[in-house]
Amino acid sequence: MAAIAGLVGVLAMIHCGGKWAVGVYVVSAVLSLLLSPVKIVALMYAAFFGYYPALKSPIERIRNRWIGWVLKFGVLNLAAFVTWLVAKQFFPETLEQQEIALWILWVGVNAVFVIYDICLTQLIQMYIKKIALRNFK
Repeated sequence: MAAIAGLVGVLAMIHCGGKWAVGVYVVSAVLSLLLSPVKIVALMYAAFFGYYPALKSPIERIRNRWIGWVLKFGVLNLAAFVTWLVAKQFFPETLEQQEIALWILWVGVNAVFVIYDICLTQLIQMYIKKIALRNFK
């Protein structure tokens, strides 16, 4: 759900630019943390999925794709670490329910991120080609 909610930032980035995308992120992150009954999902949105779609565009403008992927993974792993620290401090009951080893979770998060990033790129390209250009010619 946090990844799907992040798509709103994509629309703001495409149609309004980076400043509006940041504004959409800040407002929606605060509201999700205040109003969401499932705080861990709101935390995931605030810690990564809310701003990553807006951050993706400038990272992908870097000509060297390896540097771009290193930056993407750096952002992801920093966000995952911060999310884990916050969840451990404020939502310990959620973490206690998880019986999976932390390193397995870390590998899984990184593997799923590659799929997420590729799918997000395809979705953005499809939206721009099929919908955005048709409506704003």
